[in-house]
Amino acid sequence: MTLIDRVGTMGPFSRSFLALGAQNYVSMALAFALNVVLTRRLGVEDYGRLAMLLMLGQVLLLGTANWTHIGFVRFASEEFNATRRLYKSFWSRISIAFPFALLCMFALIWWRQFVASYLGVPVWAIGIIIAQFLATFALQSLGGVFQARQEMGRYGAMLVLEKAAVLTLVAALPLALLNVPVVLALYAVGAILVTMAALLILGRRALLPVQCGATRKRMLAFSFPLLISCWAGFFGANWFDFIIIRQFRPISDVGLYQLGWQIAAVAQQITIV
Repeated sequence: MTLIDRVGTMGPFSRSFLALGAQNYVSMALAFALNVVLTRRLGVEDYGRLAMLLMLGQVLLLGTANWTHIGFVRFASEEFNATRRLYKSFWSRISIAFPFALLCMFALIWWRQFVASYLGVPVWAIGIIIAQFLATFALQSLGGVFQARQEMGRYGAMLVLEKAAVLTLVAALPLALLNVPVVLALYAVGAILVTMAALLILGRRALLPVQCGATRKRMLAFSFPLLISCWAGFFGANWFDFIIIRQFRPISDVGLYQLGWQIAAVAQQITIV
C-alpha cells in the first residue's frame, strides 16, 4: 500500500492532524526565512529592537488573551458539537479579555514615553504596538474557532498564510522605507489580512448574535487559574532573557540571541510536531 493509499484510509481526525503537522513545518520554515530576511534588511541592532517590540506584544497577549484560549477552545468545542454554533463561547471569551486588554493598553499609553525610550523607538510607535497586539488577538481568536470546529487544516493554513504574508510584505518593501516600526506594522497587516480571509470562510453569521449567557461565568471559572500559570511561563521563556540582556548588553546582542534561539527552537519543534 502506497503512502497516498494509507492517507486515504485515515479518518478525518487523522487526516487533519497530518495536515496540521505538515503546515506547522511549513510555518516554521517561513518563520525562519522571515528572521533571516529581517536580519539582513534591518541589521542586527534594529532586529534586536524589533524582537523587543514583539516581546511586548507577547506580554500584552499573556495578560489579556492567552490564559483564556484553552477555556475558549474547550467550551466552544462543546457548544459546536451540541448546536453547530459557537457564538456564545466566542463572545464570552471576548468579554472576559476586553477589560484586561483595556487595562494593558491604558498602561502602555500612560507610560508611553518610558516604553518608547526603553525600546528605542518613536513615541508614535506605541500605537503600532497596540494595533499589532489587537490584530494578533483577533487572528488567535479565529484560529481558536477553527480548532473548536476541528478544522485543523484551516487552522494550520492560517499559521502558514500569516507568516507568508509578512515575509512577502517585508521582502517587497523598498529598503529605504524599512525600519522597526514599519516592520511591526507589516506584522499587523499580515495578521489582519489572514483574519479577514478567515472571516470570509466562516461566513458573516458564524459568530452572531452577540450573546454570552451562562458560558461566560463557566469559562471565567475554568480559565482564571491559568492566568497565574501563563505569567509563570513568561518568566521561564526567552522573553525574560531579553530584559536581562537589554539591561546589561547592547541591544544588538538581543538580536543575536533571538537568531540563536530561533535556530534552537526550529530544531526542537521539528521533533515535537
